[in-house]
Amino acid sequence: MSNNTTESIKLGEFYVTEPETYGSTVGITAIDYMCLTDKGYTTKTEKCTLRALINDALASVGMSLSNNTFPNETFEITNIPQDKTVRNIIGYVAMLAGGFAIIDDTQGQENKVKIITYNMDSLESVNIDGGN
Repeated sequence: MSNNTTESIKLGEFYVTEPETYGSTVGITAIDYMCLTDKGYTTKTEKCTLRALINDALASVGMSLSNNTFPNETFEITNIPQDKTVRNIIGYVAMLAGGFAIIDDTQGQENKVKIITYNMDSLESVNIDGGN
């Protein structure tokens, strides 16, 4: 790359919450689309799969999931948490899938929630005996 070249790296899309100006300098505080999930959520069903739960919770705030599949998505929940936020539900589902959730910035999937699971393959070859 030459010295006069500019390179852009997409870091996502954000909501500006606090723009500030200091003479010719502009400072901003911004948050990503996960802020939309801070709304209350109560399901109308008594039991459902993890996939159905997260799809319903995200639809209630106009969002969707970018994953085609995730671990344990067919696990049936018979005691669904009530009076939680959509963010809480995303967190519970991600934990039961063995991972965490982010806002996807992949082209074509922008601003969708993505569940990322931990790669446990490296732990299979480790002998953990609890200190014995």
